[in-house]
Amino acid sequence: MKPTLELSLLYLLSAAFTAAAAENASTAAATAIHWSPPHNATGATAVNQGYIGFGIEMKSFPDYAGLTSPNNFTAYVLGLLSTRTGNAHLPIRIGGTSMDNSHFASTSPNATTPTGASCKLHTNVTIGAPWLRGFGHLPAGARYTLQVPLARKDVANGLAFAGAALDAMGGAAAALDALEIGNEPNFYPTYQGNASGNLTYELMTHSVTVQKMENKFRHNIDFAHNHSGTPFVLGEVGSAIGGNGDPNPNLYGTLGAALWTLDFLLYGMTMGIHRVSMQLGTGFKIAAWQPVNGKAVHGNFYGLAAGADFIGSAGNLKIQPLDLTGHPNVVGYAGYNGGELSKVAVLNLNFWNGEEESGKRGQRDINLTDLPDEVKRVRVSRLTGANATAEEGITWAGKRWTAENDGKEYQDGEKPVTLDVKNNSPVGNVTVKASEAILVEMLKN
Repeated sequence: MKPTLELSLLYLLSAAFTAAAAENASTAAATAIHWSPPHNATGATAVNQGYIGFGIEMKSFPDYAGLTSPNNFTAYVLGLLSTRTGNAHLPIRIGGTSMDNSHFASTSPNATTPTGASCKLHTNVTIGAPWLRGFGHLPAGARYTLQVPLARKDVANGLAFAGAALDAMGGAAAALDALEIGNEPNFYPTYQGNASGNLTYELMTHSVTVQKMENKFRHNIDFAHNHSGTPFVLGEVGSAIGGNGDPNPNLYGTLGAALWTLDFLLYGMTMGIHRVSMQLGTGFKIAAWQPVNGKAVHGNFYGLAAGADFIGSAGNLKIQPLDLTGHPNVVGYAGYNGGELSKVAVLNLNFWNGEEESGKRGQRDINLTDLPDEVKRVRVSRLTGANATAEEGITWAGKRWTAENDGKEYQDGEKPVTLDVKNNSPVGNVTVKASEAILVEMLKN
């Protein structure tokens, strides 16, 4: 994995969700939230259609892509996302700590040596020609960022590996976004220091999440944008480190992880981040799906699906955050296609564990007013589950996905609801429960 300063911050912020009870769920329902989103995209931030990507740890690449034939389950999961974004290019970064310590041997009969569980992140690994087959197994729309192994200081071997990988991509330079040099070992001490500190209650609110992201990323984003519009990319992102470096199950595979993922994606869009690579690895708790040996769709995948639906297929998307005054953990984002208001996402990040004494899950009414005259109806889709720590029964827009038969979709939970709009406001209540999110899409007919 790529332990950078930025990554450690994201791990820190991901922990914030699990204690985001800054507003009591029962009292939060007392007042409605009123938003009148601007009709046009003035001041909004452009969003890259291929914003959501993935980073695959080198040793896990054959598992995700498939060694002797394509991994059909991975193809299914990637298809769920790509169809939602109009089949935009799919960014995939391949590398990580295990790539740092690798050496390419074109005559080796194995994908990696050592193989299996003995191939660890810090093991000296030999990459053989079979490893390269994965480039032909992933979707044709994949665009790769490839790390070149240089820890052994064999530049010629690194160049040979890069050339062989490009050949395996079909020799098409268009499939290669970038070559990445190393895995930034100079940041390891900072990573360890930031990842293992004690978190205070005051840090665990959306407003502090925003503050931390702005403080850590804003300068670099502005610097990149001001230098020939260079895109700012987060190359490895996940949410699985708790205090003292111990895995925290509340941060992965749960509804809470899905909500953190969605909020991270949306706020990253508002900051002008060009794309993110959500980290994948066989057995990694932060991975959105497990490709082999107990195949599974994990809870955080649902946040990716919701984020992909926010991006949509229409193109020319822009985003801006909505005012949070009076409700810092109920977050809103307005989306615009072609300069016109097209959607609003709302996340209620108040923590719900299903064990409140009242037995009732808090909720907030969302009053959207002064919608454009051409909006005749709205469609409300919901990211939900039994509680924030639920690992089963999570649904997005009334759908649930499993690994059965290399990918199966179930109609489950609450399906999207369509409401009429009168006097420039939806007729009927639009509500969002604690530990839940909704996407409100504007319909012109």
